[in-house]
Amino acid sequence: MGTESPTLHIFFFPFMAHGHIIPTVDMAKLFASRGVNSTIVTTPVNASLISKAIGKSKTGGFERKMEGKGVIIRGWAPQVLILEHEGIGAFVTHCGWNSTLEGVAAGVPMVTWPVFAEQFYNEKLVSEVLGIGVPVGAKKWLRTGDSVKWEAVEKALKKIMVGEEVEEMRKKAKMMSQIAKGAVEKGGSSYSDLNALILGLTSLRH
Repeated sequence: MGTESPTLHIFFFPFMAHGHIIPTVDMAKLFASRGVNSTIVTTPVNASLISKAIGKSKTGGFERKMEGKGVIIRGWAPQVLILEHEGIGAFVTHCGWNSTLEGVAAGVPMVTWPVFAEQFYNEKLVSEVLGIGVPVGAKKWLRTGDSVKWEAVEKALKKIMVGEEVEEMRKKAKMMSQIAKGAVEKGGSSYSDLNALILGLTSLRH
C-alpha cells in the first residue's frame, strides 16, 4: 500500500436560492483554478438553475475549465455517503439542521453560510461552540440569502483548507463525530432519550 494521502476533492451542494447557486459555481471555479478537484451536485429541482448559473459564470466556459478537475452531477447524490468519504476536506453548508448533523456525524469541518430561520443559531453552534466551522460572514435573515463578497468567501475557504488552525479544527471535528455516533448506539444519550420517549408515549395507553 502506498503512503500518499488521498486526493482532496470538494463537493458542493447548492442551495436552491438564485443568490447562492451563482456563488457556488464561482467557488467551484476557484478551487478548480487552484488544482483542487471539485464537484457540483444538482437535483431535478435546481438543475435548470445551475445551468443558468454556469452560463453566467464570470469568465465563461465553466464546464470546459472544470474538465479534468471536477464534475457536475445532474441528479440525486447520496450526501451522507459523500461526506463520510476520506477525501472530503470540508463541507460548505447553509446550516440547516439536517446538514449540520450530517456534517458533525461525518467529522468534517464546515464553511457556514446561513440564509434564514434557525440557521444562524446553528452556525454559532458549529463555529463558536464546537469550533469546527468558518463563517463566510452572512448576517441578514433573507430568503434569497445575504449578500457576501467574493473576497470573504475566498478567505473562509482558505482558512478551512490550510494552516495550523484547520488541523486543530479537523481533530475537533473527528472527536465530535465519535461523540455523535456514540450517542445513537445502545446506551448512548440519543438512544436512551428515544427509548424514554417511546416508553412515555406507550404508557399513556394504559
